[in-house]
Amino acid sequence: MMYPMIGKRYRCKDCKEAIGFDLCEACYNTSSKLPGRFNQQHTPDHKFELDDTQLLCRILMFRAMPEVDPQQDVAEADLPDDDQQEHANDDHVPEGNQNEDKIL
Repeated sequence: MMYPMIGKRYRCKDCKEAIGFDLCEACYNTSSKLPGRFNQQHTPDHKFELDDTQLLCRILMFRAMPEVDPQQDVAEADLPDDDQQEHANDDHVPEGNQNEDKIL
C-alpha cells in the first residue's frame, strides 16, 4: 500500500477493521484484491466501494485558496492599487524640494 494514495480510493465494505482496508485505483483494477495482499484478509466475494471523502476535502481546500495570476509579480500582488502608484513614483522628487540643493 502506498501513502498518500494517488487517484481514487476504494474501501472494502466487508472488512471490519478499525483502520479500514483501502485500495488505490491501480490496485483495485488489478488482482491485488486477492486475500493476503498487504496483510489484508479479503476474500474474492468482498465488495468494494469508491470512497470519495478525501476527494471532497481536496476540492474544498482548492476552492478556498486565493487565485493568483502567475504573470503578476508577487510584490505587486500584495499592494493595493493606490500603493502601487505611490511606489511607481518613488523616483519622482516633489516640486517643492527640487531646488534645495541649488545655490542661488
